[in-house]
Amino acid sequence: TDLKDDGNPIRVWKTQQVPTAAKYYETASYGKLDFKVDLVEKVYPINKSVLTYNLDTHHDAPAKPNAKPWELVLDAMTAADSDVDFSKYDYVNVVTPATTMIGFEGAIGLQHTYDGKLMQRATFGPIREYADSPTKFNWLVHESGHLLGLLHPYNTSGNSYSGYVFPTWDLMGDSPTENPEFLAWHKFLLGWLDSSQINCVDGLAKSSSTHLIAPLTENAAGIKTTIIRLSETQALVIEN
Repeated sequence: TDLKDDGNPIRVWKTQQVPTAAKYYETASYGKLDFKVDLVEKVYPINKSVLTYNLDTHHDAPAKPNAKPWELVLDAMTAADSDVDFSKYDYVNVVTPATTMIGFEGAIGLQHTYDGKLMQRATFGPIREYADSPTKFNWLVHESGHLLGLLHPYNTSGNSYSGYVFPTWDLMGDSPTENPEFLAWHKFLLGWLDSSQINCVDGLAKSSSTHLIAPLTENAAGIKTTIIRLSETQALVIEN
């Protein structure tokens, strides 16, 4: 009740987030993933203050111990249930107007059944973080990447909320990267690389060899990555 819609959430998702995600996944997956998003162009009121969810922390700060992001998502799904058949979908995304009263946002887990289907994952948040920012058109790609099983590829030991002091690497490292691509390792985990495009080398043998690696961004045949086994638990992944 304390967030007022100005029409921007639907506009931003219709013109930026949804088309970017569809194009990105088609290109980055070499046509293997058809990522479809249905946008419900309707505003649903929730008869609560946004502060009841305890999400009002500084952006990128840890969530409060009593934060309830899943409650916000479930309240939104309940509000939209008469219009949406949730059994058709793998996950949902809840969009709110721009607000500083939601600082903790992104991908979360759920355990709730709607329309006969167990919903186990969702993304949510205000448009304040990404509205009309060209380097943030891929917010949905980054957050849905987590729902596909990908992590932030940076060192999270110690206080991981002290800022990005490690390299961005790819889109899962930080959404505003100027190189919006997935690492070869991420594409390997997602099944986007065929076995013929992966060259595995036993580094324990300590032999020397030469390998030609095709550019990762090109949708063409050829070796896309060389993975060298360094130990039972470590591997070196090389890409172009």
